[in-house]
Amino acid sequence: MTTIKVAMVIRGDALTVKGGDSIQFAATARYLRSLGCSVTEFIGPQQFQSYKGYDLVHIFNLQTIKFSLGEARKVASLGVPLVLSTIYWDFESNEQAIIDSLQSTPKGRLAVTILGFKLAKSLKRLSLRFRFKGPRRRLLNMASILLPNSWQEVCQLEKVFELSLRERSFVVKNAIDSKLFAVSASPPQSIVIRGFHSGNYILQVGRVESAKRQVESIKAAKKLGIPIVIVGKIQEQWYFDLCREEATGHQVLIVDECSQDELVGYYSHCKVHILPSLRETPGLASLEAAACGANIVTTEIGSAKEYFGDQAYYCNPYDSASIEAALRAAWGHEWPNEDLRGLVLKEYTWEKTADETLAAYRIVKGKPSI
Repeated sequence: MTTIKVAMVIRGDALTVKGGDSIQFAATARYLRSLGCSVTEFIGPQQFQSYKGYDLVHIFNLQTIKFSLGEARKVASLGVPLVLSTIYWDFESNEQAIIDSLQSTPKGRLAVTILGFKLAKSLKRLSLRFRFKGPRRRLLNMASILLPNSWQEVCQLEKVFELSLRERSFVVKNAIDSKLFAVSASPPQSIVIRGFHSGNYILQVGRVESAKRQVESIKAAKKLGIPIVIVGKIQEQWYFDLCREEATGHQVLIVDECSQDELVGYYSHCKVHILPSLRETPGLASLEAAACGANIVTTEIGSAKEYFGDQAYYCNPYDSASIEAALRAAWGHEWPNEDLRGLVLKEYTWEKTADETLAAYRIVKGKPSI
């Protein structure tokens, strides 16, 4: 079979501001090469000539719209088919996200001072929704095929952008490195010396920011009297300060961002991993923790239920009682959770994701670009 030559493209700060999209980008490229694809990775804006000579160009992330649409226009000018990994959830209409944006930026605070909180919030909601709706709609229409991470994501896209997308959507699940995320024999020294032991702590992995709701996780852990470890890069200093304030008087360890190799130890020895975010699709940290045997508490907003079904515990990220109840239930579950671990290792590996992505590429190669 003829080798497919693909250019894969992602935002310029993907190596410094790491997220699910950057992990998906790198892992997909690596495993596609193992299937015989010729893959070139482009990080940040390129000259349009850079995309010449490829069978298709694969852009990651609808949410980074200024960058993604700019690159898509260069691709379109060459007549090269475009594949888009959407990695999208409707975050702009999220009430808490709007409130946080007003509270955490100088411009937001000034708007509240001048206009009052209610009017500033209404205007911010309108601005977020309509400022980006048109450009994102254009990008969706430019793609020959869309690679969302779930069917729930397809429903979100169709609802928000008022488009019929199912015929051009090929769901490719998020995944984990099954060779890396296996149970580690011993817990990290950083937690051992602070009195944390295997199976006696809650873990949350992810950027420290208001959207991830670490403050709520700490509150719930305090109420239940369970130690908690927070691992992640500080994305919002003001929110990190709130986490430290809330951690006072409880056994809380906050660890800076670490490598995926190091994460295995944290995942393998936590009894529960929690991710009460404002949305997750479904959250790579949840998949990774589950692969290491942890019980999972995750937000009900997003696509987690499509991945985990009834084998995880779901919470309303706006409701402290809901988070606490889900955490209590998960803490009472048998550990390690071999059923959930088996599900993840069977269904959600990068090998399987690469197979599905390559199948989508072959569909695109069999038809002209749209």
